[in-house]
Amino acid sequence: MATNKRKAPKRLFKADDRVSRFQHDRSPIGKMKRMAREHEEVLQGIETLIDSNRQEDESMDDAVVALAIHGALTGQPHNDPRADMLVHNLANERTRHDVSDLIWQEALRIVRDSVHRHSELRPGEVGYLSFIDKYIK
Repeated sequence: MATNKRKAPKRLFKADDRVSRFQHDRSPIGKMKRMAREHEEVLQGIETLIDSNRQEDESMDDAVVALAIHGALTGQPHNDPRADMLVHNLANERTRHDVSDLIWQEALRIVRDSVHRHSELRPGEVGYLSFIDKYIK
């Protein structure tokens, strides 16, 4: 007697254009939108601080911002005094927000991703700083 193995039915409705909530939260844009919706004041605080540091030190560029955010996330010091100053100021900004460390780190990652999205991090490049300048002022 031969056994007939049945194939699993194919899905009738494949919605490729629909992203599940699980996938949505894993994408960088999804995380950014969720963070902007739930903790807008944290993101604004970080970006306002970055902008004010730029106004105090015109030599600051996107690479310095990326170094500072990396330093704030990892705790590793840098040889650039501008990045170290920004890390120090970010630590002070952290005390102003009553959010968990997890949310603060996620906000820093969102800003880091934005820096990388708007800049190639070449010396002197200010694509990200120009981008946030439009929204801060």
